[in-house]
Amino acid sequence: RKGDWQSYQSQYFEAVVDLKEEKEIEIIHSRYLQDSRSWILMPTRVEYYSSLDNVNFTLIGTIQNDIDPKSTDIVIKPFTYHPEVSFKTRYIKVKAYNYGKLPDWHQGAGGDAFIFIDEIDVNPVIKMKEPISCFGDYIRMPTLYFNNNENKLRIDSVNKLQKMITYLNEYPTMKIEIRSHSDS
Repeated sequence: RKGDWQSYQSQYFEAVVDLKEEKEIEIIHSRYLQDSRSWILMPTRVEYYSSLDNVNFTLIGTIQNDIDPKSTDIVIKPFTYHPEVSFKTRYIKVKAYNYGKLPDWHQGAGGDAFIFIDEIDVNPVIKMKEPISCFGDYIRMPTLYFNNNENKLRIDSVNKLQKMITYLNEYPTMKIEIRSHSDS
């Protein structure tokens, strides 16, 4: 398993993130693990709240789980909330609802399920290694080259493209724009 997981059994997970000042919010996500054979199931849903004073919170979004609890695959899934329009707030509350008692089909039937969470990101900055560099809201990938007079990428370009695929898999909600140029 990858990540720095915090586990919670027989209870919901709840945390408040203090942004230290009002900030424009465009995306919030929290990441969870499912390993059903180890009694670790995805939360049934995750709710996101906002507040300006850390007292009065308003529900801003709910993300329902879509991972089958019977799956024996180990799954890491971000529960991502994209508001239709950005908004300003200082505090974000995350509440993940525990699956509860393990059902009859589970080998630990009657036992209490765990929630495993490893990160909460508000307006995450995508941390990428070379050869990809970030420019504000843009990520610039190095130039890809084709073999002369062929429609096949050079091997060094294939390696660069493979790294980009890794980042896109890690951040599945990332929006991309592809531009190209060709000399005749």
